Amino acid sequence: LCATSQDLDMSSLCVAGVDFYVGNCHKWLCAPRGAAFLWAREGLGWETGDGGAHCHQQSRGSARVQPLVVSHGYEVGAWSAFSWDGSRDYSSALVLPQTLRFWGEPGNGRQQKGHQNGRGAPLVDGGLGLARSRRYARGLLDDALGFLADRWGPSGGGQPFAPAGLRQGHMALVRLPSALSGGEAGGCVATSTEAKQVQDALHFGHRVEAPVKCIHGALWVRLSAHVYNEMCDYEALAQAVSDVARRGL
Repeated sequence: LCATSQDLDMSSLCVAGVDFYVGNCHKWLCAPRGAAFLWAREGLGWETGDGGAHCHQQSRGSARVQPLVVSHGYEVGAWSAFSWDGSRDYSSALVLPQTLRFWGEPGNGRQQKGHQNGRGAPLVDGGLGLARSRRYARGLLDDALGFLADRWGPSGGGQPFAPAGLRQGHMALVRLPSALSGGEAGGCVATSTEAKQVQDALHFGHRVEAPVKCIHGALWVRLSAHVYNEMCDYEALAQAVSDVARRGL
């Protein structure tokens, strides 16, 4: 779930007739790995009493949502069945309240060095706020796309896969230069095997982590922008791609 890059109104899930919705809390939300959430429509075994303070007794198999690990709270209700399943490390779940406060609380006014791109307010220490982080990330992504278009354009690359009006969140696909990309510009058809080779070359040879995908016989690199990214990250990507193209796979 791109929780910090896209809006999600949980109440709209009921209106849309959704039965279940699952999302991770790491990645964009920046919580530790191992924390996720499962939303289920009312009537699917999640009925609670007293405003959610405790769950009604449920007989075995009556709920459509069942824990994969059976522990001592299995037949006490959904909350007990899912909240304590064996010897799991609950650290990632316990820090979720602090993670949410980090995104919601205003900062204390101290600007983080280097975190300003001219398209929004600078990021500050403390709570960032979703609106502020989105302005920064989307502005940074636009700057990165413009930079790579200038850098790779003469080499047959740099074009975004989707036009600006169709891009969502903080990610975008950009075509690699023709020396790597293949397709019409390169005069040949690239494959998924070559996509993995380019991605591995970037990762192991240049310490750049960026997914490379093969779409319609051409290679595309996926950009993402978050509050911890800076323009120098995309400059490093551009240089690494140029080195891989020059040396070959």
